[in-house]
Amino acid sequence: MCGTISGIWRRRSYVPERNRLIVDTWLQYAQGRRTVVFCASVWHAEEIAALFQKAGVPAAAVSGGMKRSEREEFQDKFVRREIQVLCACDLLNKGWDCPEIEVLFMARPTMSRVLYTQQLGRGMRLYEGKESLMVFDFVDNASQYNMPMSLHRLFKLRKYRAGELVLSPRDRRDAEAELYDRREKPAALLDWPVDATDYELVDIFNWQEEAEGMVSQMEFVRWVNV
Repeated sequence: MCGTISGIWRRRSYVPERNRLIVDTWLQYAQGRRTVVFCASVWHAEEIAALFQKAGVPAAAVSGGMKRSEREEFQDKFVRREIQVLCACDLLNKGWDCPEIEVLFMARPTMSRVLYTQQLGRGMRLYEGKESLMVFDFVDNASQYNMPMSLHRLFKLRKYRAGELVLSPRDRRDAEAELYDRREKPAALLDWPVDATDYELVDIFNWQEEAEGMVSQMEFVRWVNV
Protein backbone atom coordinates (compact mmCIF):
# COMPACT_ATOMS: atom_id res chain seq x y z
CA MET A 1 0.00 0.00 0.00
CA CYS A 2 2.84 2.42 0.80
CA GLY A 3 4.36 1.78 -2.59
CA THR A 4 1.03 2.55 -4.27
CA ILE A 5 0.66 5.86 -2.40
CA SER A 6 4.25 6.77 -3.23
CA GLY A 7 3.62 6.02 -6.89
CA ILE A 8 0.53 8.22 -6.94
CA TRP A 9 2.40 11.15 -5.39
CA ARG A 10 5.24 10.70 -7.87
CA ARG A 11 2.91 10.78 -10.87
CA ARG A 12 1.08 13.85 -9.52
CA SER A 13 4.26 15.81 -8.86
CA TYR A 14 5.98 14.84 -12.11
CA VAL A 15 4.60 17.45 -14.46
CA PRO A 16 7.67 18.44 -16.51
CA GLU A 17 6.12 21.65 -17.85
CA ARG A 18 5.16 22.87 -14.37
CA ASN A 19 8.52 21.91 -12.87
CA ARG A 20 10.38 23.81 -15.59
CA LEU A 21 8.02 26.76 -15.13
CA ILE A 22 9.00 26.92 -11.45
CA VAL A 23 12.68 27.31 -12.33
CA ASP A 24 12.02 29.69 -15.24
CA THR A 25 9.80 31.86 -13.03
CA TRP A 26 12.51 32.12 -10.38
CA LEU A 27 15.14 33.04 -12.97
CA GLN A 28 12.90 35.74 -14.45
CA TYR A 29 11.34 37.29 -11.35
CA ALA A 30 13.19 36.26 -8.20
CA GLN A 31 16.80 35.60 -9.15
CA GLY A 32 19.19 36.22 -6.27
CA ARG A 33 16.46 36.21 -3.60
CA ARG A 34 16.37 33.56 -0.89
CA THR A 35 13.50 31.30 -1.80
CA VAL A 36 11.65 28.37 -0.27
CA VAL A 37 9.77 26.05 -2.64
CA PHE A 38 7.10 23.95 -0.91
CA CYS A 39 6.91 20.67 -2.81
CA ALA A 40 4.37 17.85 -3.01
CA SER A 41 6.71 15.01 -2.03
CA VAL A 42 10.33 14.23 -1.20
CA TRP A 43 10.84 13.02 -4.74
CA HIS A 44 9.30 16.26 -6.07
CA ALA A 45 11.63 18.35 -3.90
CA GLU A 46 14.65 16.45 -5.19
CA GLU A 47 13.46 16.85 -8.78
CA ILE A 48 12.97 20.62 -8.43
CA ALA A 49 16.33 21.05 -6.67
CA ALA A 50 18.05 19.13 -9.48
CA LEU A 51 16.47 21.42 -12.09
CA PHE A 52 17.67 24.50 -10.19
CA GLN A 53 21.18 23.04 -9.92
CA LYS A 54 21.17 22.27 -13.65
CA ALA A 55 20.39 25.96 -14.24
CA GLY A 56 23.41 26.92 -12.12
CA VAL A 57 21.41 27.93 -9.04
CA PRO A 58 22.63 26.75 -5.60
CA ALA A 59 19.68 24.68 -4.38
CA ALA A 60 18.99 21.78 -2.02
CA ALA A 61 16.13 19.45 -1.16
CA VAL A 62 15.23 19.10 2.52
CA SER A 63 12.63 16.90 4.19
CA GLY A 64 11.49 15.68 7.57
CA GLY A 65 13.16 12.33 6.92
CA MET A 66 16.66 13.80 7.00
CA LYS A 67 18.91 13.79 10.05
CA ARG A 68 18.46 16.91 12.14
CA SER A 69 22.13 17.88 11.79
CA GLU A 70 21.89 17.60 8.02
CA ARG A 71 18.75 19.74 7.89
CA GLU A 72 20.31 22.40 10.11
CA GLU A 73 23.41 22.48 7.90
CA PHE A 74 21.30 23.22 4.81
CA GLN A 75 19.28 25.85 6.66
CA ASP A 76 22.43 27.59 7.91
CA LYS A 77 23.81 27.69 4.36
CA PHE A 78 20.50 29.15 3.22
CA VAL A 79 20.73 31.98 5.76
CA ARG A 80 24.32 32.67 4.64
CA ARG A 81 23.19 32.71 0.96
CA GLU A 82 25.41 29.73 0.11
CA ILE A 83 22.14 28.07 -0.90
CA GLN A 84 19.61 30.34 -2.61
CA VAL A 85 16.70 27.92 -3.00
CA LEU A 86 15.44 25.36 -0.48
CA CYS A 87 13.01 22.79 -1.88
CA ALA A 88 11.10 21.51 1.13
CA CYS A 89 8.69 18.68 1.85
CA ASP A 90 6.97 18.26 5.23
CA LEU A 91 9.67 20.18 7.04
CA LEU A 92 9.52 23.97 7.01
CA ASN A 93 5.72 24.35 7.35
CA LYS A 94 6.16 25.24 11.01
CA GLY A 95 8.78 25.31 13.73
CA TRP A 96 11.46 27.04 11.65
CA ASP A 97 12.07 30.75 11.96
CA CYS A 98 14.00 32.38 9.12
CA PRO A 99 12.96 36.03 8.68
CA GLU A 100 15.43 36.38 5.79
CA ILE A 101 13.08 34.47 3.43
CA GLU A 102 12.23 36.80 0.55
CA VAL A 103 10.23 34.55 -1.79
CA LEU A 104 7.82 31.64 -1.40
CA PHE A 105 6.89 29.24 -4.20
CA MET A 106 3.71 27.30 -3.42
CA ALA A 107 4.33 24.23 -5.57
CA ARG A 108 2.33 21.91 -3.32
CA PRO A 109 -1.36 22.44 -4.20
CA THR A 110 -3.50 22.05 -1.09
CA MET A 111 -7.11 22.70 -0.14
CA SER A 112 -6.11 23.04 3.52
CA ARG A 113 -6.26 26.62 4.79
CA VAL A 114 -4.21 25.64 7.85
CA LEU A 115 -1.39 24.10 5.81
CA TYR A 116 -1.31 26.99 3.34
CA THR A 117 -1.25 29.53 6.19
CA GLN A 118 1.61 27.67 7.89
CA GLN A 119 3.61 27.75 4.69
CA LEU A 120 2.84 31.43 4.09
CA GLY A 121 3.89 32.21 7.65
CA ARG A 122 7.46 31.10 6.91
CA GLY A 123 7.96 34.23 4.83
CA MET A 124 5.93 36.72 6.87
CA ARG A 125 8.64 37.40 9.45
CA LEU A 126 9.95 40.98 9.58
CA TYR A 127 13.61 41.62 8.81
CA GLU A 128 15.63 44.82 8.46
CA GLY A 129 15.79 45.85 4.81
CA LYS A 130 13.03 43.43 3.79
CA GLU A 131 10.28 45.56 2.23
CA SER A 132 7.98 42.82 1.01
CA LEU A 133 7.45 39.11 0.40
CA MET A 134 6.90 37.68 -3.08
CA VAL A 135 4.51 34.71 -3.24
CA PHE A 136 4.00 32.56 -6.33
CA ASP A 137 1.10 30.10 -6.45
CA PHE A 138 1.48 27.17 -8.84
CA VAL A 139 -1.96 25.64 -9.38
CA ASP A 140 -3.00 23.23 -12.11
CA ASN A 141 -5.82 20.81 -12.85
CA ALA A 142 -8.26 22.84 -10.75
CA SER A 143 -11.94 23.70 -11.07
CA GLN A 144 -14.58 25.41 -8.98
CA TYR A 145 -15.12 22.07 -7.23
CA ASN A 146 -11.42 21.38 -6.70
CA MET A 147 -9.90 24.78 -5.97
CA PRO A 148 -6.57 24.71 -4.07
CA MET A 149 -5.68 27.46 -1.65
CA SER A 150 -3.87 30.51 -2.98
CA LEU A 151 -2.96 33.94 -1.69
CA HIS A 152 -6.04 35.49 -3.31
CA ARG A 153 -8.32 32.69 -2.14
CA LEU A 154 -6.98 32.92 1.41
CA PHE A 155 -7.75 36.64 1.67
CA LYS A 156 -10.93 36.46 -0.46
CA LEU A 157 -9.49 38.69 -3.18
CA ARG A 158 -11.47 37.99 -6.35
CA LYS A 159 -9.61 40.39 -8.61
CA TYR A 160 -6.10 39.73 -9.83
CA ARG A 161 -3.42 41.89 -11.42
CA ALA A 162 0.10 40.58 -11.95
CA GLY A 163 2.53 42.04 -9.44
CA GLU A 164 -0.01 44.04 -7.44
CA LEU A 165 0.09 44.59 -3.68
CA VAL A 166 -1.98 42.12 -1.66
CA LEU A 167 -1.23 42.97 1.97
CA SER A 168 -0.08 46.54 2.56
CA PRO A 169 -1.34 49.79 4.14
CA ARG A 170 -4.69 50.88 2.69
CA ASP A 171 -3.31 54.16 1.34
CA ARG A 172 -0.67 52.35 -0.71
CA ARG A 173 -3.22 49.95 -2.18
CA ASP A 174 -5.60 52.84 -2.98
CA ALA A 175 -2.80 54.76 -4.69
CA GLU A 176 -1.89 51.69 -6.73
CA ALA A 177 -5.54 51.15 -7.72
CA GLU A 178 -5.75 54.74 -8.99
CA LEU A 179 -2.78 54.13 -11.27
CA TYR A 180 -4.44 51.01 -12.66
CA ASP A 181 -7.66 52.98 -13.23
CA ARG A 182 -5.67 55.46 -15.32
CA ARG A 183 -4.12 52.54 -17.24
CA GLU A 184 -0.71 53.37 -15.79
CA LYS A 185 1.83 50.87 -14.54
CA PRO A 186 2.60 51.35 -10.82
CA ALA A 187 6.16 51.40 -9.55
CA ALA A 188 6.36 47.95 -7.95
CA LEU A 189 8.09 47.43 -4.63
CA LEU A 190 10.27 44.85 -6.38
CA ASP A 191 11.67 44.92 -9.88
CA TRP A 192 8.74 43.19 -11.55
CA PRO A 193 9.39 42.93 -15.30
CA VAL A 194 5.78 42.99 -16.51
CA ASP A 195 5.36 44.30 -20.04
CA ALA A 196 1.82 45.37 -20.94
CA THR A 197 -0.01 48.01 -22.93
CA ASP A 198 -3.19 47.83 -20.89
CA TYR A 199 -4.41 46.51 -17.55
CA GLU A 200 -7.68 44.79 -16.77
CA LEU A 201 -9.09 43.16 -13.67
CA VAL A 202 -9.56 39.40 -13.83
CA ASP A 203 -11.99 37.51 -11.60
CA ILE A 204 -9.87 34.49 -10.71
CA PHE A 205 -12.89 32.38 -9.77
CA ASN A 206 -15.15 33.11 -12.79
CA TRP A 207 -12.72 34.18 -15.49
CA GLN A 208 -13.81 31.34 -17.82
CA GLU A 209 -17.33 32.78 -18.00
CA GLU A 210 -16.09 36.31 -18.60
CA ALA A 211 -13.70 35.18 -21.36
CA GLU A 212 -16.19 32.84 -23.05
CA GLY A 213 -16.78 35.12 -26.04
CA MET A 214 -13.18 36.29 -26.42
CA VAL A 215 -10.66 35.12 -29.01
CA SER A 216 -6.91 34.85 -28.60
CA GLN A 217 -4.47 37.03 -30.50
CA MET A 218 -3.40 33.99 -32.54
CA GLU A 219 -7.01 33.25 -33.53
CA PHE A 220 -7.54 36.88 -34.54
CA VAL A 221 -4.42 36.86 -36.71
CA ARG A 222 -5.55 33.67 -38.45
CA TRP A 223 -9.00 35.15 -39.13
CA VAL A 224 -7.52 38.34 -40.59
CA ASN A 225 -5.07 36.42 -42.76
CA VAL A 226 -7.85 34.21 -44.11
